[in-house]
Amino acid sequence: MSLEPTAGARNFVAVLAENIRISGKVWGRAPQKATDPTRRFICTHGWLDNANTWDPVIPILVEAYGDSVSFLALDFAGHGWSDTRSENDEYVLHRNVYDVLQVADLLGWDQFGIMGHSMGGGIGLVIAGTFPERVSALISVDILGPVSIPANRQTDLLKRSWNDRLGFLKRNPKPIYNSVSDAALARARTGEVSLDVAKILTDRGLGPVPGDDGERWTWRSDQRLRAAAPGMFTNDAVLEMINRVKAPVLVVLAPTRTGSGKQLDGRVDMLGSRGTVVRLPNARHHLHMEPETVELFVLAVKSFLEERVWKTGGSMKAKL
Repeated sequence: MSLEPTAGARNFVAVLAENIRISGKVWGRAPQKATDPTRRFICTHGWLDNANTWDPVIPILVEAYGDSVSFLALDFAGHGWSDTRSENDEYVLHRNVYDVLQVADLLGWDQFGIMGHSMGGGIGLVIAGTFPERVSALISVDILGPVSIPANRQTDLLKRSWNDRLGFLKRNPKPIYNSVSDAALARARTGEVSLDVAKILTDRGLGPVPGDDGERWTWRSDQRLRAAAPGMFTNDAVLEMINRVKAPVLVVLAPTRTGSGKQLDGRVDMLGSRGTVVRLPNARHHLHMEPETVELFVLAVKSFLEERVWKTGGSMKAKL
């Protein structure tokens, strides 16, 4: 696949601690020139996705608001074009939190907005609840806070994660495809995304098999991401993070939502007046990418920004 960003976007690379390179894409105003903390956003993706998750959305927002806004979509470590973590490191949620904050610090962004899907939305909530003074707005897509685990299951998860580290890659080799189209079809067959969405994610998520002269393809993502990961929060810990959030929050949900329905409803209710909740009927998990719902998602985001963040007008009730 070509290492060129989507039309209208520019490449972004940051070298973080331990010399890990985090890649991404920038739309709108150059990050170094984006001085309004309510108009600069770090955008985060879901598990095994990449920065292309925002291709259907951000160009529309930039077309609407011009260079008054800056959107930086990142590839988390082990995803897309970013480096994998070292053999002695682990893929745990708080490491991604640390990476996002490092990127913001390198840009001089003491405060910024976060727009995140699935795992990326969970990471956004952790940052907004742990460092509330740093987040000007949070847009969370089909999730609110990270997937949690009861305290009485923490030990079992820790045991699984240790066992997975022993020979995991040998037991779980990466799949190999004869063409890019075959890889996109395989992603779509999971039922999680349509073929249209799978093609967008595959474009950044696929690479040639090393030493194969470009004849066959495999995923760029680190296979260790599929192993059990330690360090998950309890729901009580997530609720405390929600309690500490100061920024306005937009939550856009599909009918079949990530995690437990009752648990998510309790989290949403806890937002109170800080939260704006939009439920899109017939939406899928990648509702911000699917052709049937992307326009509704963009409309929800624009209304939220104009009414709750920038306070320039607009009405969510009138437009949805």
